[in-house]
Amino acid sequence: MGQQKDEESKRYGCLISKMKNKKFLMGLLIVVLIGIIFLIYQKNFDQDNILTKQDIINRIESNKNYSCYNNDNYPKIIGKYSDNNLNVKEICFCSDYCPPELWHVIILYENVTSKEQCAEIGGIDRIDFAWGGYIGCAPNPE
Repeated sequence: MGQQKDEESKRYGCLISKMKNKKFLMGLLIVVLIGIIFLIYQKNFDQDNILTKQDIINRIESNKNYSCYNNDNYPKIIGKYSDNNLNVKEICFCSDYCPPELWHVIILYENVTSKEQCAEIGGIDRIDFAWGGYIGCAPNPE
């Protein structure tokens, strides 16, 4: 009888261990999902931030001497421009010759992809000086 009890405790002990592992994995999965949801929310959080002309000027000025080289925070939406309610983003950009100090932040409208669209909303075309390609449309803070 004692031997049978030992076998049962081993068997049930193993089941309890497996259940604890499943609870741990389920808890870990929940924490990971909450983290992913937070990151998605955080990325889109600034879409409700209204940017005035002065805000745009201040951001341009603060980014002048900043190298965004090897920075995973870009592109990112920084808010909506008060003049037209369009989303504004910052991108990290460099063209042609790109040592770390030449990577810089550019402020652009999100989803404005042509010179024609940019002209319609009164933006400023950003053109790649090295290759002549269209980078995007920037808000006009003047």
